Amino acid sequence: MFVILRLLSFLGFFVSISFFFQLSLWLYIKERLLSSALSFFISVLLLFFLFTPSFVFEKILERVKIFFSWKEIANFKIFAGVVFFHVFTIYFIVANLSFKEIKLQKPAYFIPVSGLIYQLSISYPSVFVFSPLENIISEIIYIDGEGFYPVSYPPKSALILCNENGNWIYYVSDIFGFRNEDDVWNKKGQVIFLGSYSVAGFCAEKPFSKLIQEITSLPILNLGQGGEDVLISSIILKELEKFIEPRAVFLFISPSEVMNLKRTWQNPIVRLYFRKENFSQGVFSHKVKDILFEKLKSNLKVENLNLQKNEEKKKTFPSVFYKLFHFFRVEELFSFIHRKRRFSLSGEDAFLLTVALKDIRDFSKRKKADFFVVYVPDPVEIFYKDFRVRKKVLNVLELLGVRYFDLTDDILNSGDDIEKFFSYEILSGRIFYSSYGHLFIASSLKKFFGDKFQIRQD
Repeated sequence: MFVILRLLSFLGFFVSISFFFQLSLWLYIKERLLSSALSFFISVLLLFFLFTPSFVFEKILERVKIFFSWKEIANFKIFAGVVFFHVFTIYFIVANLSFKEIKLQKPAYFIPVSGLIYQLSISYPSVFVFSPLENIISEIIYIDGEGFYPVSYPPKSALILCNENGNWIYYVSDIFGFRNEDDVWNKKGQVIFLGSYSVAGFCAEKPFSKLIQEITSLPILNLGQGGEDVLISSIILKELEKFIEPRAVFLFISPSEVMNLKRTWQNPIVRLYFRKENFSQGVFSHKVKDILFEKLKSNLKVENLNLQKNEEKKKTFPSVFYKLFHFFRVEELFSFIHRKRRFSLSGEDAFLLTVALKDIRDFSKRKKADFFVVYVPDPVEIFYKDFRVRKKVLNVLELLGVRYFDLTDDILNSGDDIEKFFSYEILSGRIFYSSYGHLFIASSLKKFFGDKFQIRQD
């Protein structure tokens, strides 16, 4: 019996040391350096405790006036190791039952982003790898002492979005920094698409906005970009109000556009748009635009360099480490915790969503345009069947009397393999709608345009 306890104790310590070491590497790759250091310290501490003889511990403890015999320390080691063994046994059972992994094909080989930046820089003066603007702009950009918050990427720049199945997706931004052809700005009666990653077409050569334009011949103006929430969508419309005369405004909502609104609201410039009537920064005026975008380009170039350094850093880890990440299900553990703790809509976010929706509805009324909301489910919702955010968003829309179209049922009842709708983005490790997903959304929207709400053609 004693031999079995010693064996279980050793296995418990070995697994716990390996787990915390792998956890520290994963946190390091994710640039959570303080947490990584703490996890590494725990693994070293456990290693030291396991392999230091009990009689040596006895001498160490005597020096700090703590008296335990070496036999008591040895028994405590066995007890602790057996506890670790049982804890991690339970962890692996729970992990395999609860931590569902989103399995998508991940490209085994891809051109490094640094090489792509070099290739594109031959043809384009500015090349950037996408990162949400709020992550890049930690401070307000000042011009002659006045603060500005940019709401789009620099115009006429190559913007690298995603690596889908080993192929890079990028586009050249239009005259206002969005994903359009320049001539659509001159067309009358545009149909505006607002939203985040799905509207921007993050992992699609042709986003659904472009596909809808080809199907219907409607002039679709894509004002979506990754990281854009509903408050920013409203701000974009206010900044572009004098440049556009839309016949319809479509706001595409996913959980990512509504779950962190209080973070956006903390920006004093954002609050001015909703507290001060007719407020505008004039970020697209000739007076401000050039200086603002040049300063933004400087920040983006720094972000490019950081991303290339991270890419090189990841290459230093042998593939066996990544296999161990999977063995310990580190990624799934944190995804599970994040989903349970964060995948919900707070009361404050629901209130700010209401504020933004009313603002966009008022804009549409001023322009005599139809206003619709399209709910685009997040990959997490589809894979885990977690529709808490969706339920609250639809409740808000119904209370406001806003007409909406929910794509969730179309996707769930499509009869297709759900994995076909999404693509693994190798740089960020996130999952976005694939080219197939965008084609499906375009098909559903065609039905919505034709059957549910007729868009005025005059």
